[in-house]
Amino acid sequence: MTLRRGAWRCGVVAGLAAVAIGGCALATDLVNPTLASSLGLPGSQSGERGVVIMAFNNTTKFPAVFLAFEAGDATDATSGRNFSVQAQPGEVANEIIECPVAVLGPGTLGADLSVDTAAAVVVAGQNVATVGYAGGPLRSGTAYKCGDVIEVRLVATATGTGDQQQQNLRIVVRVIPGQ
Repeated sequence: MTLRRGAWRCGVVAGLAAVAIGGCALATDLVNPTLASSLGLPGSQSGERGVVIMAFNNTTKFPAVFLAFEAGDATDATSGRNFSVQAQPGEVANEIIECPVAVLGPGTLGADLSVDTAAAVVVAGQNVATVGYAGGPLRSGTAYKCGDVIEVRLVATATGTGDQQQQNLRIVVRVIPGQ
């Protein structure tokens, strides 16, 4: 066996081992995660692995149900889903969203990609109030990236009681960068 043939076999074995270890990922993703996508090759999984966590923080003294949505494609409503998360007063509840996700936010997504800004339903005694979100949908790569935490916080903006405080509730969103 010549040196050239031995080196070739060793290279083939190493390449097969890299593919086996990487599972469904392209072998190039194991060496350089951006190589395949920069070459325009399909199947690269770089930037698409992981999760986004939506943390729904109820800082009020009223129970609340948060409403939110996610869509894997910003131009296709069938790729999306609406969901709700209940949080008791002073509690935080989470929703874990698998990447890739193109757009998400408080409210609900309609079949025509319209967003209903009603982001929380609050129960204060016998009264029920809907709290809207004044911001727009959050887009991947612009507002957040995979690995980030998006906090959706329900806050009382006044110190009144009963109906007065209920009318002064609002939703605040902040993105906490992941590592």
